[in-house]
Amino acid sequence: MSIGASAAGIARTRESRLSQRIATTREWSASARSARTPWPAKLLLLSLLLPPEATIDIAGLRVDGPRICSLVFFVPCLLVLLRGRVTPIRRFDLALGGWCAWVFVSVTAVHGIARGFEWGGAYILDALGSYLIARCFIRNTAQLQSLAKLAFATVCGLALFNTYEAFTGIHVIREIGIDLFGGILPQSISPRFGLDRAYGPFPHPILNGVYCGSILGLAWYAIPRIGLPMFSPIGRALIVAWTAAMSVSSAAVVIVVVQSVLILWDRLTRGLARRWWLLAGGVITAYAAVGMISNRTALRVLLDHLTLNSATAFHRIVIWEKGVNSIASHPLFGIGFHDWDHPTW
Repeated sequence: MSIGASAAGIARTRESRLSQRIATTREWSASARSARTPWPAKLLLLSLLLPPEATIDIAGLRVDGPRICSLVFFVPCLLVLLRGRVTPIRRFDLALGGWCAWVFVSVTAVHGIARGFEWGGAYILDALGSYLIARCFIRNTAQLQSLAKLAFATVCGLALFNTYEAFTGIHVIREIGIDLFGGILPQSISPRFGLDRAYGPFPHPILNGVYCGSILGLAWYAIPRIGLPMFSPIGRALIVAWTAAMSVSSAAVVIVVVQSVLILWDRLTRGLARRWWLLAGGVITAYAAVGMISNRTALRVLLDHLTLNSATAFHRIVIWEKGVNSIASHPLFGIGFHDWDHPTW
């Protein structure tokens, strides 16, 4: 009896171990599947890198890669979200949906129903369409990490082109786009600090710098550690900062600096209670102090120090002031696509 019981116990142990191995294998398989970001999200990201020459015109409406992605997936993603298959509808879903609806109403009120459907519909497609793709296809940390890896890989690729453009003035990607799809060379922009402003695949160097610089936070936090020192968090951050800097854009500099400050604060204050409230309070206090000490507004002081060109800072201030005045004069529907009140220069 004891021998039989012992044999039965061994058999049960082996069966239990086998079951555990099968369960572990299934978990690994499920984890691997979840780590793969679905291709619609990757396709949308990659479509952003198509040069502006790769567009078609349909009834006066410019259709490019990202807009085609949004057009294809808009209705399916909207239905998935409304049916609650991914997650219950949240307040931020309603907020963005409400904003897009109000943009449509505003454009219709200012320009009429035909333009409302054309221009307002295009805005909804761009803003809400891309949001729905991310909302439905990036659902967990593993998928976000997968997309972050792809985004960082695109920045690494652009680092080569941006550096070459900045030092030679030859806009490689844009010229290839012109050769393939037609068009004209980008407008010449005055160099800064002896560097030409890199366009990359974008219509303007500012957009190039904004795209590359915005990846910094993802490159630091969302990508798992890699053995090579070059691809450590600091290495990745330096690659992103360099690539964005080749656009020689004030916007890129601000984006990189702000994210760097937040990362530094996060590392220095770990374990500190209410640290983000402390940071917010410090920023508000500093902003108010600058406004009281200086003979200029705090906004003017910040723009003077954060922009690479003093003329750029002045123009941004004028745009801000005139824009605020326009909003005050047309608070409900705005002015649509009509010309806004601004200096002739």
